[in-house]
Amino acid sequence: MREVVAGLIDPMRGFNRLIQGRAHRLLNKEVYQKEPLNITVSAGLHKINEDKSFFGTGPTNTLINLQLDYGNAFEDMPRKPFDLFRLRTEFSFGVGRKMLDNITGYGILFGRNHQLGKLSMLIGGFQYYDYWDNKTFELGALAFGGGAFFKLPITKSTLFYTNIHFGVIPFAGNSTRLGPDTSQFRDYDFGGGLMSKIETTIVFGKYVSASFLYHYYMIKTYVGPPGTNFIGILEPKLSVLLFSNLSLGFEHYIYANNRYPEGFTAIHSIRTEQKILLSLFFQNDQRKGNYK
Repeated sequence: MREVVAGLIDPMRGFNRLIQGRAHRLLNKEVYQKEPLNITVSAGLHKINEDKSFFGTGPTNTLINLQLDYGNAFEDMPRKPFDLFRLRTEFSFGVGRKMLDNITGYGILFGRNHQLGKLSMLIGGFQYYDYWDNKTFELGALAFGGGAFFKLPITKSTLFYTNIHFGVIPFAGNSTRLGPDTSQFRDYDFGGGLMSKIETTIVFGKYVSASFLYHYYMIKTYVGPPGTNFIGILEPKLSVLLFSNLSLGFEHYIYANNRYPEGFTAIHSIRTEQKILLSLFFQNDQRKGNYK
């Protein structure tokens, strides 16, 4: 029964096990490497500011954020597709008919670890997926590119982390209008282009961490009115550990959307948001088995 259920979840793996004669294989120990798995569940308040107001205007609503991190970027090991990935999704309640605010994620396709003195590195190729739906724009993009992860101990209790990514977007959907989507039909164009991401975090001991994230997209329209859109998302964050695995965080978002339709006047818009979150962190770092 377990073999059948596992085959339904992962049909290709089930088919391979069947033709390789492994469908009835029983073992008394783990044979596949288990990577560390971290899950963060957050809930809090979300302030969406009006127009160009920077702080303290607009409605307040609740949100739930889920983040899953699989694998260790700085463990020196043979790399396989998706033995390192991140998935982050956020739901917002109380404003409009839509609840899904964003989904972002990446997974490694290939790569190698390096050590340069105290600096630990991972360099490789990645797949990316990003979806944003807010009052400024709606964007969904699939990308492939290169990324690099770095870790540097500054002092015994202070660590510096950063990762940088550049990618090509072969396919994307980008909204054609400003503001939230309240229609029941497609109001976005198809396009492609380039993307980049940078995430930097400084951990001060066990209790405080400060992060800086930046996403940037350049989307050229393939299907729809010709033009080019440039979208930037800036996310400074601060987190303070309260006790055990519970922390309090503050996030400030700045969305910048610059549209350049051919033959028409350029459109520029900026919107800000603030979020206060209580986060629970769960970690499973029990490694078993071999690299197979």
